[in-house]
Amino acid sequence: LIVTRALEYLDSLARDAGDDRALKAELAVAYDRVGLLAFNESASLDAYGKALAINQSLVQAEPGNPHYRQQVAAGYSALSPLLRDMGDSAGALENARKAVAAMQRVVDAYPMDTPYRLGLADADQEFGKMLAQVGRAGEALQIQRNALAIDEDMYYRDPSNRTYRRAVMIDSLFIADLEASGGDYASALVRIRAALESAEALDA
Repeated sequence: LIVTRALEYLDSLARDAGDDRALKAELAVAYDRVGLLAFNESASLDAYGKALAINQSLVQAEPGNPHYRQQVAAGYSALSPLLRDMGDSAGALENARKAVAAMQRVVDAYPMDTPYRLGLADADQEFGKMLAQVGRAGEALQIQRNALAIDEDMYYRDPSNRTYRRAVMIDSLFIADLEASGGDYASALVRIRAALESAEALDA
């Protein structure tokens, strides 16, 4: 009941938002929060869909705004696991792919912006997981290597950053699992050993 009322309230605000981009951006965030908190998958899908539609309209109105594009990517990323849980594997994969494409466009425009690069790595990682779950291990391996390349570059630029080291470790373990699944045990073992060294350094 609370979620239904929240959606109805946001719908009424959205109808009156007109061309107020700041208000629309706030409404998109609010819809996303409702989608996250909703216990009903249908309500979550409705909320996430409305947030994405608003963010897409903001990109159309202001194509050069990277924040709007990042929010579109986040919208795809939110929909992907929800669709997977609802049994729509094709929809989940498509939204994960769109999240990567949207973030790639942002990074192409702002190649040295750390949050955007990390956002692309996250999108790559989630897309890789989705591909692996449907048996497309070869594609998953390539996508995950893209994520690792970004995280390794971030780590090499700032070796004292534990968050970057942890990201490299997680990427490496996922790639090792994919390599082992494909029969490349030698490469998988090398990656696992490197990941364990990173884990030990994090615990030090």
